[in-house]
Amino acid sequence: MRRLMMVLAAMLLLTVAALAQEIPESDISTPREGFAVVAPQDAGGMAPLCADPAGTDVLMSYLAGTPVTVLDVGEGDMAHVKIGEDVGGQSVWLEGYMRSELLRYGVRAARTVPRSTFSFSAPWETELLEAPQEGARAVWRLNWEESAFAAGVSPEGWLHVLWPLGGRHDIGGFMRSEGIGLGEAQTWSAWAVPPIAGERTEAEIRERAIQETITHAQELGLDAGEAHYDALDAMVFDIRLTYDSVTDEATWMVWIDREMKADTNVSTCLFDAQGNLLRIEHSNG
Repeated sequence: MRRLMMVLAAMLLLTVAALAQEIPESDISTPREGFAVVAPQDAGGMAPLCADPAGTDVLMSYLAGTPVTVLDVGEGDMAHVKIGEDVGGQSVWLEGYMRSELLRYGVRAARTVPRSTFSFSAPWETELLEAPQEGARAVWRLNWEESAFAAGVSPEGWLHVLWPLGGRHDIGGFMRSEGIGLGEAQTWSAWAVPPIAGERTEAEIRERAIQETITHAQELGLDAGEAHYDALDAMVFDIRLTYDSVTDEATWMVWIDREMKADTNVSTCLFDAQGNLLRIEHSNG
């Protein structure tokens, strides 16, 4: 009897695992670990991130579309999550608990829930910190009047700055909101999303952009010192897959910063989601 129960338990675990693997990509409502986005119930609202599963201590409240990593869906209605990004090789995250119903799950959810942020210009040179607390280590610096985008606000007046449209993976952190007029949150018509099944990855698009730039080296004005793989690989400074909610299309954009060319120092390669070259643009930045 004991052996039978063990066998049945093992079969149940296998069945649960199989069901988890069979969740269709179009299902964004079923709670699961991995990528998710914040989805407040009210348009323009915010979802609280709490310090514990009881939801009694709000750490920060986040706008719709903010990317989330679900660590554990839990047994109740609170999911264990972290929100943030890697900054200069350091992980700058805020970890806590969020109501499962205020999240949408899987990478396709990023194309279903529009991205909103508070947009502002830094009123002075400002350091972004690795945690929302005085004395925390600085991880990035905003220049005076540099554009910044906050996804979250704490009850104590801290902002969680996250680059809103993808790219610039080296920016993010926490800062005080004093002296900043946030106003209404802005909902974007296009924003960065992860690739879904059948689309090229960031690494693949990076390779495609470098090869296409070499192919078009003459028309782009590249000299011999620039028109080879190692040189261009070092010049790639931003890659993002942007989804346009109007056209329902995703476009890869790769920026190559040619610092030594003052006249045409930035090349932008645009590809469709499957990696087909749309065009290459170049400008002085």
